[in-house]
Parts: sequence; C-alpha cells; structure tokens
Amino acid sequence: MARSILLILLLAFVHSNNLAQAAKAGDVLGQKRPTFSLPDLNEKIQTPDNWKGKVLIINFWATWCTPCLKEIPMFNRVQKEYAPDGIQFIGIAIDNKASIEKFKQKTPINYPVLYGIKSTTKLVQEYGNEAGVLPFTIFIDRRGIIQRIAPGQLTEKYTRESIEKML
Repeated sequence: MARSILLILLLAFVHSNNLAQAAKAGDVLGQKRPTFSLPDLNEKIQTPDNWKGKVLIINFWATWCTPCLKEIPMFNRVQKEYAPDGIQFIGIAIDNKASIEKFKQKTPINYPVLYGIKSTTKLVQEYGNEAGVLPFTIFIDRRGIIQRIAPGQLTEKYTRESIEKML
C-alpha cells in the first residue's frame, strides 16, 4: 500500500513537472524569438539577424546526447533540400568547441553550429525549455515569430511538415 501511494505521488510529481514545462514552452509560441550572440566554430560571433528573412530551425543539442546525434543526418538532408526555399538550420551545441570539432570529423554538419555552455543553457530556457531537455528544436517563421517547439528527437516527417507550414 505504501509503495502504491509513493508511486502515485511520484507519477503526479512527474506529470505536474511535464505540465509546467509545456506551459512554459507554450508561453513563447507566437512570440518574437529571443536574440543571442554566440560563436561559431571559427570563433565568429553570430546572431539570428544574420539569417533575417529566412525560416529558422534552431536545434539545441550536445555531443553526449544520443537522440541529438541521430537527428543530425536527417537535418543535413532536409537543410540541403530546403535551402533554396530560404530554410536555415542552426545547431546550438551545449558543449565545448573541442568535443564538437571531434564529433564533426566523424559526422559532417552542413549547417552553422554555434556553441557555448553557460550561455546556451540560459538561451535554451529563454526559448521555453525550463527542464533542459535535449534535443530541443524551435521552428521560427520569416518574421522571427516562434511557430513550433519540439522537445525530444524529431522525425523527418514532423520536421518536413513543420517546414512546409512556414513556406
């Protein structure tokens, strides 16, 4: 009996945290995207304004996150296909430069990769990810308005449907 009560309380706690996460993410939908300044792997500072007028797919990831790494080949394919339509993927790694460069030797990435640890952790929260779930992807229209937020690993179908809705 005590175990059952403990399990029910634990499930209720997890569920309430998931609802709080969803509410926070929902708070940024339809809002102007937060701005940022982060270095790319060449140490050049990048901001979202560098891609003004494009549909942005911002993906927060890390080299130690298995679901994150599984998305990258699909993002490469979709980026290549939709680039002529003004689609721009941006990978924001919550990681250090050395780990990213080592990873890129095995798995090329055909879109910009920005990085940081403290700054990106804060930024992912500004985009509605209070729990720090990775991967975490944001779909932003050409006006800079957040249209979709997707915690967890994306399917190619979901990614393409999300892009098509913003073209």
